[in-house]
Amino acid sequence: MNSTLRLAVRSLRGRPTALGGHVSTAARRRLWLRRHLPRPRPNRALLVRRVGGERMENNRRKKIELLARLNRGRVAAPAFLEALSEALGDPVDSSALVPLPDSDALMRRFRDGYLDARKEGPFTYRRFFLSNEDTRVFRLADCLADRLGTEPAFLLSKAAETCGAVRVGMSTLLKHTASVIRIDGDSLYAMSADGAQGLLIDHNPDDHEQTFEVAVWGERWQPATLACDPK
Repeated sequence: MNSTLRLAVRSLRGRPTALGGHVSTAARRRLWLRRHLPRPRPNRALLVRRVGGERMENNRRKKIELLARLNRGRVAAPAFLEALSEALGDPVDSSALVPLPDSDALMRRFRDGYLDARKEGPFTYRRFFLSNEDTRVFRLADCLADRLGTEPAFLLSKAAETCGAVRVGMSTLLKHTASVIRIDGDSLYAMSADGAQGLLIDHNPDDHEQTFEVAVWGERWQPATLACDPK
C-alpha cells in the first residue's frame, strides 16, 4: 500500500460515524480514493460513437416522419387540389405542389418574416380590423391583387403540412381571398417566389375587436399595401 494512503487510512481509524458506529477500513479506503485520486477521463471514442448513434437515430426518425407525411399527402392532395381549384376559379393540378422539404423551408422563412412584422421591423405592415370591417379587408386584398398582378408566389395553407405549398399567381390568389380562407379554415398565407415578401390575412371570428389581422412584409409588398390602405 502507498505510504501516503496508509497514513490516511490509519488517521481515519476509530472515527465514529454520524450514526454512532465506526467506519470500516475498506470504507475509509474507498472514501479516500474517491476524494484524492484523479477521476478517469471520459472515453472520447465512446462519446463520438454515442453522439453519432444519436444523430443517426434522429435522422432515421425524421425520415420516417417525412414518409408518413408523404403518404398522408398522397391521400389528401386530390381533394385539396379540387377544393382549391374551385376556390380560385382555375384548375390547379399536382404540378403546382412544392416538395415537402422545400415547403417546410418556405414555412420557416414565412414565420421569421411574420415575427419581424410583429416587431414592426423595416418594410412591415400590420393592422387589425373589427368584425364589421370585413369589406375593408377584402377591398385591401383586391387592391393588392391589382398592384402585384401575376407575380408568382406560394400559398402556404394548412394542407402544406402534408401536400406542400402551392405555386400560384398573387392576383389569382388575392382576388379570391374569402374563398381561400374558407377552405383553409381561418387564414391565407402567401410568400413571394424569392422568399423576401410575405402576406398574412388571419380571420378570428371569436374576437370582435381583432377579427381580422393583416400583416405584410418586404420591400415590394409593404409599399403596395400602404398605397392600398393609407389609413
